Amino acid sequence: MAIERQVDWRHATLVESVVGRLSRLGWESVVEYSFNHYGDRGSVDVLSWNSEARALLVVEVKSDLRNLQQTLHALDVKRRVVPRLVRAENGWKFDFVGVVMVLADLRAERHRIERHESTFDAGLPARTVEVKRWLARPVGPLRGLWFLPIPRPVGAIRQSAGHGRVRRVPGFTDGRSGDLRPNVVRSVSVSRPVPKPQRRLCTGLETAADEKDASSRE
Repeated sequence: MAIERQVDWRHATLVESVVGRLSRLGWESVVEYSFNHYGDRGSVDVLSWNSEARALLVVEVKSDLRNLQQTLHALDVKRRVVPRLVRAENGWKFDFVGVVMVLADLRAERHRIERHESTFDAGLPARTVEVKRWLARPVGPLRGLWFLPIPRPVGAIRQSAGHGRVRRVPGFTDGRSGDLRPNVVRSVSVSRPVPKPQRRLCTGLETAADEKDASSRE
């Protein structure tokens, strides 16, 4: 459940970031545009239109890019179907269509793209710099990837900059095994142990001497 909540939060954060950035560039946006056209069905995370530039933008936000083939197939359906539906339903007029996949600017996501570099170069060849340039001045078609930074989740724990010894609380991991729960650390005070009094060890000679001394006193 923790991982699912993290994915949902990341998706919502990316959608909000996309809509805000596009609005500042003069785009009008619709969130979660649903369609069903002769068996081709789905929803577009962000559908945007720039009336002045006569351009349409289909945005797919991916907070967890694991099923690559399914994701690319769904995006291709949206690229073919959605522009025709929007033109007929909303009367939007456009000459150029852009298709963009938005990903969180994280090392793990970039590594996934690198592992399938040839696939993405064929299907979504443009990268962040080219995408941003097109969004500011849309001319011609566009197919690309757009990496966006995401803020730290509310309540995330920052490790202090002190130099004390720390220990990890059992049950929490560092996230590299797939668990997204944060590391929790607690300070441990270090005190010197109090020396215990040494007990005297009596040998056989000491015992005999003590008995002789006792008999002499008697």
